[in-house]
Amino acid sequence: GADELGSDPSTAGAGGGLEEQSEYGQTALWQLAGKLTSDVDQNASSIESLMATIKELKGEQGRMQLKQESMQRELHDVRLQLSQLDGRSGGSLWCCIGTASKSVSM
Repeated sequence: GADELGSDPSTAGAGGGLEEQSEYGQTALWQLAGKLTSDVDQNASSIESLMATIKELKGEQGRMQLKQESMQRELHDVRLQLSQLDGRSGGSLWCCIGTASKSVSM
């Protein structure tokens, strides 16, 4: 087996070839490292933009909640006004308001 290695043309004159190979290997490693670094940078910036988007969404959610709360307060006011009106149509109006408030609170 050992003499087979010697007859392999690719290992002939391996003295100089090995140095070249390690230089090539280092270059390849640096290129890989550079690519990885830029990938990480890109990922970091996309993660940052994702976080910003999430922050915006949370803000939007907060605004929606406030809007909903104010709608419910308005609805409550309307209910109070309705209950103060002792009109003959009170019953059917209460029905409508009940349905409306259900759909708002969902």
